[in-house]
Amino acid sequence: MKAFDVDWTRLVEHLPAWESLPVPCREFFMFHTETNRRMALRSIEIDVIPLIDERFLEYAANPTYVKLRRACLPFQRIMHAISRHLLFGAQETGLRNLQAYLDDWLSGPDQLALAGGPRAASRTVSQTAWLHSFLNADSFRRWEQAHKSERRTARVLLGSDDCFQKTKQILEILMRGRNPLPFSALADALHATTPTAYAASIRAGVAYALLFPALGDDPLIPVIGIWPEIHQRLHRPKTARPRAVGIAQEFHKAYLMDDMTALLVACAGKPPRVRGFGGELFAKDAERIEENIHPLPNWITVMRPCGDDSRIEAARRALASTGLTETVRQQNCERLIPSRQGRRWLVQSGRCRLQHILNKLRDRAEQEVDADFMVTPDLRFMPDCRPVVYVDSRPSDMALLLRRALASLNVDVFLSLEEFLLYEAREAN
Repeated sequence: MKAFDVDWTRLVEHLPAWESLPVPCREFFMFHTETNRRMALRSIEIDVIPLIDERFLEYAANPTYVKLRRACLPFQRIMHAISRHLLFGAQETGLRNLQAYLDDWLSGPDQLALAGGPRAASRTVSQTAWLHSFLNADSFRRWEQAHKSERRTARVLLGSDDCFQKTKQILEILMRGRNPLPFSALADALHATTPTAYAASIRAGVAYALLFPALGDDPLIPVIGIWPEIHQRLHRPKTARPRAVGIAQEFHKAYLMDDMTALLVACAGKPPRVRGFGGELFAKDAERIEENIHPLPNWITVMRPCGDDSRIEAARRALASTGLTETVRQQNCERLIPSRQGRRWLVQSGRCRLQHILNKLRDRAEQEVDADFMVTPDLRFMPDCRPVVYVDSRPSDMALLLRRALASLNVDVFLSLEEFLLYEAREAN
């Protein structure tokens, strides 16, 4: 069922009577009634009189049978549709669940219109910015035009400024307070005099993936809410500034540079053999060189770049990426030797060697921004780090964000890295 196929007026009109039904009656209606199917009263184990009184069921031509009222068919279809996805339960929600929901409710062109391109719609609508972009829109016509799909060219969702403002009001209520809300509680919060007063806004909110209908914790009671992870982000506790901590162990070495130096010295003495495909060192040569490098504290090893089999392999890749080594063929095999630039680098002081590496990193990041493309750098001092992060094809100035975060540090005080990262991620994102 797609969002366009849902008559939300029928849903909200039936909800007061639905919520007054006993739970067994709701379960019977949901799981045992079918279109154009008569049910013998003698075979029904519950009292269906409340369903008949509230006009969900009616007697058939033979009064010993009951059947679904045709006027309740749209309500039944909607209830079955919103029961297919458990959005607000205790289970962990994620982009996969959201994408499955969007595939069920929105057509392909509708999803492309939401994402504004080939990017997955689930990544767009799961961001708080998606709700804020709607709340900050100054005209429903501009919003409709910006997110018009092939299917929406002839059908306007919002339709009027009143519908536009009511949709904004619903979002603000859900963003500020409880999420999700039963439809009846939403009507009270909106001071709606009739159910139809906000049905059009529900339809627009669902079609634009601003609002999500589902079944709540109460048995078979429909609820409406914003994406639960957005609500969690809006209401997560304020992160306290990281506190000063005592020092258990100090470590000041630029260990990657030290490993590069050790490998380059070995290459200048007895060049190690390398494999023709991939350029990795042979295991025996790598083990011989690794015996001469300084061991690292255990707490440092968790920060080593992901995917590297050993420190020597990480050093080999770093040397290759900076042009400090080259491969030559000697004694019927490929061997790794220092390049001319590598020999000059090797005789420099430790400070100058480190400066050379950092300059290479900076120059590479600037070249990638100028060329308007991004590749993963070969030199990585943290797992999967990148000097430039792309958001909607626009590079973020990570250098500015890092300067702001690091400028707040006191050089005489140490902080917990975990607390520092958590605080800065939430303050500056």
